[in-house]
Amino acid sequence: MEIIEDEPDDIGPANALSPKQRDALIHLAKIGKNDIFYDLGSGYGHIVFDVVKKTGLKNAIGIEVDYKRFCRSVRLAKRKLTKRELKRAELYCANYFYYDLSDATIVYEGHERTEGEIEEFEKHISNNGVRIITIDLPLIGYRPIRTVVCEGRKFFVMQTPLRKYRTSNPDKWAAHALSKKKATLQDIYDYYDNMLKEEGHPKKDRQQIIRKLRSTVAASFQKPSRRTFG
Repeated sequence: MEIIEDEPDDIGPANALSPKQRDALIHLAKIGKNDIFYDLGSGYGHIVFDVVKKTGLKNAIGIEVDYKRFCRSVRLAKRKLTKRELKRAELYCANYFYYDLSDATIVYEGHERTEGEIEEFEKHISNNGVRIITIDLPLIGYRPIRTVVCEGRKFFVMQTPLRKYRTSNPDKWAAHALSKKKATLQDIYDYYDNMLKEEGHPKKDRQQIIRKLRSTVAASFQKPSRRTFG
């Protein structure tokens, strides 16, 4: 691992998880000694570091497209991990859309939901039994197998082959995603908007993100049910 001389920064991006939230993610993932964990959009690497330090997994890989964040993550790895722990940690500056994830057993993807996200995962993940962890919302239209809430943020884990809701009514998916029997899609949009507001996103940016979310939901529930990967 090449160490780039750059001033370390422990703060991280605006959407970085707190230490308690990282612990919740690790607990939800049920990481074992044979697991290979990928953090897609790893920022300053804190999730990768915690996974390596707090579990006995085989390997943890962080992929970050932003070069400055990647540089800091590499510097921080040198400071925070022992030589033995560094052997189980890998950090790459790359766009994960073009990265080989064929050996992954656990994938964490903490970005906003995008149209075509299922196709993205199908392209990169072909094995059954891979756990996919998301934050704030599950993959649109799909059933999580476990959830946990920590410090106001909700984590979901799904497992391939993914289970799609057998319904054309997206409100039923919204009710399950929010754990509220009478929730509707509007509740999803309000929940997501409030979360973005708390993170400091300006109104114009929030409106744009919600529009993308609406488009993703519409596209997901218009497509035929696809039950498996590969």
